[in-house]
Amino acid sequence: WYKNNSTIFGATNAIYSITDSLNANYKVDVTGSCGTVTSNSVSVTMNLPTRVKVQPTNQTITYGDNASFGLSAEGTSTLRYSWQVKSGNSWNNTVDGAVTESLTTPSMQLTTPAVASTGKKYQCVVTGVCGDAVSNAVTLTINKAPLTVTAQAKSRVYGDANPALTFVYNGFRRNENLATSGVTGDPELSTVADSASPVGNYDIVTSVGSLQSANYRFETVKGNLEITKARITVSAENKSRIYGDANPAFTATYNGFKNNESLATSGVTGTPSLNTTVTETTGVGIYNISIAAGSLSSVNYTFDLTKGVFEVTKASITVAAD
Repeated sequence: WYKNNSTIFGATNAIYSITDSLNANYKVDVTGSCGTVTSNSVSVTMNLPTRVKVQPTNQTITYGDNASFGLSAEGTSTLRYSWQVKSGNSWNNTVDGAVTESLTTPSMQLTTPAVASTGKKYQCVVTGVCGDAVSNAVTLTINKAPLTVTAQAKSRVYGDANPALTFVYNGFRRNENLATSGVTGDPELSTVADSASPVGNYDIVTSVGSLQSANYRFETVKGNLEITKARITVSAENKSRIYGDANPAFTATYNGFKNNESLATSGVTGTPSLNTTVTETTGVGIYNISIAAGSLSSVNYTFDLTKGVFEVTKASITVAAD
């Protein structure tokens, strides 16, 4: 016997059994008392069975991501692939969300499937010359995407009402926005600060509230409310005296207290510094009473200082005839 014109060692029987899977040409020489004749050459083609060499695996993705399932198969001639999705107790060749061209390739692509598709099962039927091979069924799991709800920073002046508390979303997928995302409800925003709260920083607490979504889970981030000092006006009170007299005591008034406070209840401590350049010998005229913060101090207030007016008026003299 000959294989591809090479002698097969030990093959001297009328029947030769092929023991390998290689395609080849075979012939045999038959020798008798009257000589040797050679048979026709025959071509033997070995068709490989269709089989899946590497099975697809389960996939877990986050909403907004693409998914893919792939396998490796072997067989004779060109293999054909048909991906299917399980529907009830049967398998369906119509796979929603799949890239159409990929359904007949070794790798099926799903474009950003929704969370509602979690748990779906897929398989691939591979067809070759020697029949079909069906892959293992695999499962797709889709986790909700994180959507961040952040309270926006706010500020106000001591004694004022809190501003409206607002928030922003970050993390929408698939080019969605609030209107197209299917997110419903609103978060809850709150702070312990009220109009009587002293100057400082306070948390704006964010909770999920009535927010709901099929495709998103919510992560909340607190914000900050800054309460700044209110402004009160400290004014030097206007004064007057007669030329030649000693200067009167200088005093100040306060305007702008919040929360129905007064100087006594406001927490303001210290006194302003009030001065003038006027002396007993200063001539008649209008002069300034300057004002500086002096020892004034407050947790909740800052001071706007307003100078006063100091008027020196004419003194009276008596003129008597001798």
